[in-house]
Amino acid sequence: MKSIITFYLLATVFLTSCDVSNSDSSSSTYSYVLQKDAMITTDSTEHPIGDSTGTVLNFSVESGDKNVFTYKHNQRPPKGVMDGGFSEELVFQVPADVEQFELSNSIFSNGNALYRRSCFCSYAGTAFEVSAGTISGEKLSSVHWIIHGDVTIETPYGIFELSFKEPFHVQ
Repeated sequence: MKSIITFYLLATVFLTSCDVSNSDSSSSTYSYVLQKDAMITTDSTEHPIGDSTGTVLNFSVESGDKNVFTYKHNQRPPKGVMDGGFSEELVFQVPADVEQFELSNSIFSNGNALYRRSCFCSYAGTAFEVSAGTISGEKLSSVHWIIHGDVTIETPYGIFELSFKEPFHVQ
């Protein structure tokens, strides 16, 4: 009889224990995508900021003659938190005919590497040029590249740093 009671007690504890898959921590996902025959285009619009207006930079990826690489990071907030998550995106482009490259400080100022962050913040969706660092890549096959990035983005709202070494693949 004691063994049956012990079994039911252990089974009850096991079945009602915490589910660690639904923990109170945030979770992140990453993607590393290459778009061939593409290019980064930018546009700017006037945006109200308090009692005045400011220029907001935006970017999109269109058809073109370059390779465009996109790094995306999405951080989901813990369950029950509405404004704790964010997503960030870094795009950069290189000529389509290269098999290896290195982008650095002076090249970033030409709009070849842009960053944007989406969050519950006043600058959500605004694009910023990469300020410093390097992004280098080597073609592994017609559909895979290995990319190493270590960049800093200085904005009026703070400094953001990204570092990665990952394979990018054709979408």
